[in-house]
Amino acid sequence: AVTKCPSYNDHKPVLIKPEDVVAKELGKPGWQRHAMFVLDERVEADQIYIGECWIEGGQWSSYPPHKHDDDNMPTEANTEEIYYYEFDKPQGFGVGFNGDDCYKVEDQGVLCITPMKTHQQVAAPGYSMCYVWMIRHLDGDPWIKTRIDDPAHKWLLDV
Repeated sequence: AVTKCPSYNDHKPVLIKPEDVVAKELGKPGWQRHAMFVLDERVEADQIYIGECWIEGGQWSSYPPHKHDDDNMPTEANTEEIYYYEFDKPQGFGVGFNGDDCYKVEDQGVLCITPMKTHQQVAAPGYSMCYVWMIRHLDGDPWIKTRIDDPAHKWLLDV
């Protein structure tokens, strides 16, 4: 995937090598995923974070539902997010949510989360899903600080 966004500063080009990527296992049974943090606060970049997630069929991701849509710094930033999807089989699919709106996501498909609402996604059983996420962030504010879990579902983090 190729992505770009405006920058407030001039930065030297950076080569991000496979050994520079941070891998993490996230979630709990039913919403487990393997996440790769590619471009984050470790790299000098003003406006963008990029990562990749691998989800087994039947698993949820970006879960519990979360948002980052209020301009209420330093707690929450009004950001946009784009997902690019690939599946292990060309007929693979899943569902991406933006608030109460649901979208079928397919191999080599894109979902833009704008206007921002709570969002999450799920891979259909039998189809492993990989997605690249690209999120705008504000200068000096790491993405992880601006993720606000939906209060109705936040209890899931404690089970």
